Amino acid sequence: MKQVANSYILKDASTEEIINAIRLTYHGLSIMSPDVTEILAAIPPSDVTLTPRQLQVLKLMAQGLNNNQIGKTLSISTYTARFHVSEILSKLGVSNRTEAVSVALSRKLVQSQDL
Repeated sequence: MKQVANSYILKDASTEEIINAIRLTYHGLSIMSPDVTEILAAIPPSDVTLTPRQLQVLKLMAQGLNNNQIGKTLSISTYTARFHVSEILSKLGVSNRTEAVSVALSRKLVQSQDL
């Protein structure tokens, strides 16, 4: 089974930040260090074009749904959901869901009210 990072904090994070990130991640939330978010937001937007279906999948990713849940929500197979997620990661130039959501928020592909 492929493992992905659900949260990302920097190695110089305080003990309190680490404990908080572990607790929130355990409860299904994705945590990204503000420093990392700032770095990702500074990346100039590219001409990323996501299909309407990819935007739907991205919004569901931002809500924390896994491939199986995305598939059920959109009435598509888990394999198809996984394919869309892979395409989204590739188009956004990121390696995991947390980065994809952070980039999507910073580029306004997903709005905070979608979460």
